[in-house]
Amino acid sequence: MKIRTLSQLSLFLASAMVAAVMPSFAQAPSAATTVAVPAKEDIRPIFCPALSEDKTYDGRYDSYRKLLAGDDGWIFRTGNDLQTHLDINDTAIKMIADWQETLKQKGIEFVMVYVPTRGMIHHANINQDDKKAYGFTDVDSVWDDYFATIEKMRSSGINVVSVPRPAEGTPFFYKRDHHWNAAGAKRTAEAVAEYVKKMPVYGELKKTTFKTTKKEPYDFFGTTDKVFAKVCNTKQPPERIDIFMTERAEKAQAEGDLFGDVPEPEVVLMGTSNSTWEPSFSNFEGFLKEALSADILNMAVSGGGIDTAMISYLNSDHKKAQKAKLIVWEVPGYYNLNKHQGLFRQAIPGLYGDCGKDAIADVKGVKVDDETTQLFEGLEDEAMTGNKYYLYLNFSKPVKKPFMVDFRFPKDRDRTKISRSARYKADGEFYLALKNGKKNLDEVNIEVSSEDRKDLKVDAKICKIP
Repeated sequence: MKIRTLSQLSLFLASAMVAAVMPSFAQAPSAATTVAVPAKEDIRPIFCPALSEDKTYDGRYDSYRKLLAGDDGWIFRTGNDLQTHLDINDTAIKMIADWQETLKQKGIEFVMVYVPTRGMIHHANINQDDKKAYGFTDVDSVWDDYFATIEKMRSSGINVVSVPRPAEGTPFFYKRDHHWNAAGAKRTAEAVAEYVKKMPVYGELKKTTFKTTKKEPYDFFGTTDKVFAKVCNTKQPPERIDIFMTERAEKAQAEGDLFGDVPEPEVVLMGTSNSTWEPSFSNFEGFLKEALSADILNMAVSGGGIDTAMISYLNSDHKKAQKAKLIVWEVPGYYNLNKHQGLFRQAIPGLYGDCGKDAIADVKGVKVDDETTQLFEGLEDEAMTGNKYYLYLNFSKPVKKPFMVDFRFPKDRDRTKISRSARYKADGEFYLALKNGKKNLDEVNIEVSSEDRKDLKVDAKICKIP
């Protein structure tokens, strides 16, 4: 059975429970029985020549760049799995450190989880010729980079969790899918819990006992099966895996979950599809609940990158409820943090939100009916310089397409595109901080897509972080 959704999983588990009470006539092998050693899988037959061509991956499959047949049934992605250098520059470190400090001022602790790549952990299954072709011949140096990056962040005060290097052959990721499996999710959850339990905030969290149980095995097909079906007209074989589910140990609390009678969790999980139930089915949220003995609000977004979950939380009623005491941010190591600095230009002011009557400049109900809409002008005398100042936008209806914010200065300008994942439920609230180094903001314009402009109005404010 190919399980794709939670409802399908429920049906599968129900069927498994019925099967469990039926008598079994299978006999265990006797001492004299010879047990065959499973043959290694050969995944090469499902590959076709098109998968070796660069043009195949343009657009839809760009993130795969390319798919390679590994040993014993493994499939690797050159773009993400075979990265040879992990690093973070000082600017990115400062952005994350500022985000952590801003959260702390709001009474929320922050912990980042930096996850190694599949190639780092399962390098033994990469074909030797491919290792040479893509320069992935020294995995020790990649691990050195990983731990050096961790140490670099920690030396700047960032709370970041590393995953200890596992012994060769240790289960962690799926063979034919880029997500971690249950073993990897559990190891990571335990590493996070070990780190958090040393922080003062852990003693402040409300404790709840959770219990994880193993269910019946099932066939997991992975996310690359669609590529083989589309490009090669072949079928990717499934992996036979166990599934784990975590529930409250106390019956009364478990019943409260069913009826929604549980308090707002104090731990917020922000992450990628590693942290969601689908499509990984790895139960990271559950393992983390059990390891921390604390309930979790899971804001992770599958297919949303490392920024969508963060922005989703900041624009949610959960953030406005102000119950969070700890935020855990799961970041796969294949993301280049140096290219995601713009996230924090939105996230940090998002923690402050609408500055209300304290706005330095304020306009209401501006019609957005031209390609370029001017919001503010003549601001130079306010001497607004640096990222302590930010623009707050509240559109009259959800804005789905990317749009441009144009900050103009007497001798300079900063044009920044604001875009959100298609997995994000569109809304009308946006924040953007000024860049450091830009002096004396004078004018602010926005350029909104014609698809979003119909009957669109916007309230805008220039705010200053206290």
